[in-house]
Amino acid sequence: MPLTRRDFLKGGFACALLGSAAPSVLVRTIYAEPTPEVQVMQAQLGFKPRTLVVLQLGGGNDGLSMLPPYEDGLYHDLRRELSFDLESGVIPLQDGIGLHPGLAQLEPVWARGDLAFIQNVGYADPNRSHFRSMDIWHTAEPNDLIAEGWLGRYLDFTSANDGNHWRAVSIGPSPSPALAGQTFVPAIGDAESYQLQMDPRYPQDAEHRIVAWEALHANAGARTGSQPLLSRAGLEAYASTLTLQGAAASYTPMATYPDQNPLAAGLQVVAQVVDAGLGTGIGYVSMAGFDTHAVQDEIHSELLQQVADALVAFLDDIDAHGHGDDVVVMGFSEFGRRVEVNGSEGTDHGTAGPVLLAGRPVLGGLYGDPPDLSDLDNGDLKFSTDFRSVYATLLEDWLGTAAAPVLFGDFGTLPLLSA
Repeated sequence: MPLTRRDFLKGGFACALLGSAAPSVLVRTIYAEPTPEVQVMQAQLGFKPRTLVVLQLGGGNDGLSMLPPYEDGLYHDLRRELSFDLESGVIPLQDGIGLHPGLAQLEPVWARGDLAFIQNVGYADPNRSHFRSMDIWHTAEPNDLIAEGWLGRYLDFTSANDGNHWRAVSIGPSPSPALAGQTFVPAIGDAESYQLQMDPRYPQDAEHRIVAWEALHANAGARTGSQPLLSRAGLEAYASTLTLQGAAASYTPMATYPDQNPLAAGLQVVAQVVDAGLGTGIGYVSMAGFDTHAVQDEIHSELLQQVADALVAFLDDIDAHGHGDDVVVMGFSEFGRRVEVNGSEGTDHGTAGPVLLAGRPVLGGLYGDPPDLSDLDNGDLKFSTDFRSVYATLLEDWLGTAAAPVLFGDFGTLPLLSA
C-alpha cells in the first residue's frame, strides 16, 4: 500500500544523504520480530532505553603502549625507545600497569570508577591482515566469511517492527559492516548535512522540488499496487532527515568538544541523537591511523590524546544531559602490535590487545590476564580473553539480549557492568 504524506512525515528508513541528490539505499528493509527468548529477557529486565557506543580504532592499536606494564623489566628490554615509565609520564593504574601519558585526560574517569580495560583480548589463530581481522571483529565469526555483522544481527533479532529507524546510527559515509543486516542504519557525517541536497542556484524552487520528489516516489506504488523498495526507502529516508534536523535544532552541547578532532565531531553527533530520545541503541564511530609501523611514539601519543579528549567531552556531555546512566562506550582495534620494536621506530601487526569500556554503568578496573612477555607466540602476545566474551557481556548485561543467537555460541560474560 502506498505511503501517505502523513506516513511520510512521521518517520522513515534512514540512509546516507551526504551530498547526494537522492538517498542511497544501504541495506535491506525486512524487519525481523524479536524471538520469544528475547521478549522474555527484555520483560524480565524491564527493558529501558540504553545505548552502546562502539569506538573502532582502526589500524591496530598498540596495547603495550596504551597500557604499558611499566614495572616489567622485560617490557623495557623488548620495547627499548618505545617503552614508558613513571618518569615519562605513565599514570599508574594497578598491578604495575599504567596509562599512556596521552590518555591523561582519562585519569579522572578512572578515578571515579567509570573506566575499565579488558587486557589481552583476541581470538584463536589470529589473522594479521587488517581487512580479515576487522571482518572477524565485525561479524564475530573467525572461521567463515559472512555478510551480517554482530550488531546487525542484534538489531534484526530484537526489532520491534515499530517503525523506529533510529535504533542505530553510524558516523561516516556508510554504515560499519558490524551493523550489516536487515535493519536500516543511517550513516551520517553531521546533523546539518544529513538532508536532501538541493541545487543552491535555485533556492526558491526547493519546496516545489521536494513535493515533486515525494509524488514521484509515492506514485510508483500506486502504479504497481505495492510500494517498490527503492521508492519506499527514498520516501522514508527523507522523512528521517526531518527527524534528525529537528533533533539537531533542540540540542545544545553541555561540554566543549575539541576542534580538529574527527572523533570528537562524530561522538557529538551520537550525543545529539541520544539526547533527542529517538530510541537509538547503537552508535558507531570509527577513527583510523593506528597502523604505526614507523615513528610510532609521536603518532600514537597524538592519536591517544585525541581519543581521550573526545571521550571525556562525550561522557561529560551526555552526563550533563541526564543520560550518564544509559550510555556505555566500548573501544576496540582489530589487533595489537608486535612486542619488539621494528627498524623504523615503530611496531608491526600483532595479535591480542586491550578493549576499553567507559561510562557510569561500567565497573572500573583492569580485567583479564596482563600480557605475559616471558611467554610469547613467535614474538606475539597470547590472547587470554575471547573478544566474543566482551560482546556477550554487552549484549546480555547491557542491551538485555540473549547473546548466543547473535554470536553463534556461548562465550560467557565478564563482570564489567553494574546491574
